Amino acid sequence: MIDVCTEQETCYDAARNAYDAHVKSTQMLVQKWKVEYTALKKIICYVNVWFDKDNHATVAGGEDTDVERERLETCKSLQPDESKMDINFGDAPEQKECSLAEVKDHPGTEAFKTNEYSKWSEFVNEPTSCLEESIETTVQTTRPPTTTTTKAVCYAEVYQHSGFKGWKATFQEGNHDYEEFVKTAAQNDHASAIKVFGKGCQAVLYQHARFKGTKATFKTGSYDYSVFHKRFPNDQLSSLKVQHTR
Repeated sequence: MIDVCTEQETCYDAARNAYDAHVKSTQMLVQKWKVEYTALKKIICYVNVWFDKDNHATVAGGEDTDVERERLETCKSLQPDESKMDINFGDAPEQKECSLAEVKDHPGTEAFKTNEYSKWSEFVNEPTSCLEESIETTVQTTRPPTTTTTKAVCYAEVYQHSGFKGWKATFQEGNHDYEEFVKTAAQNDHASAIKVFGKGCQAVLYQHARFKGTKATFKTGSYDYSVFHKRFPNDQLSSLKVQHTR
């Protein structure tokens, strides 16, 4: 059920982004069409004045009448009605709630035990420990301080869905091309989130096998879908490298 709700959220986000992009591009086209429409209307107006003149060569040439000059000024200031090109895009529907109320009391929760087995509680006894209490003795010793330098272990966890849900595949430091990538729990072109572990570590994601196509670098940290898909195409991961940055 959790996966279903996660998939619904991912699907809605993708559809809403596509809708918003379409509205924005269309609004730009409408504005362009209005400018062209006004220009054509003015051209037709000027041509009509020219055709109505017996001697076409003298229009606006210094020998026009006041009526002709007035008509030319009218053409110049013409503002035709552009409302016919306005588009009502409507409002995009809000995302519907995906309720987990019906599975809230799932196995493993205290409420599940109460709801499912309360009628037999009188037959149940708390388990008795079979281990005797032991006395722990702590011996303190004084040792000279030691200093060790260790290199951080780098690894990355890739997740199928947002919220770090679905399958999870762990990749140690190194290069993981397509053949090795699909041998893990990971599925090709099905990644939406990632976590990178280790100080001074990073994961470089690639869109295609052989470390080709679009790539993005994720340094140590957690990157859910909301950040992940802004850096790297959602559901298009085929190979990756896990490495130290220094």
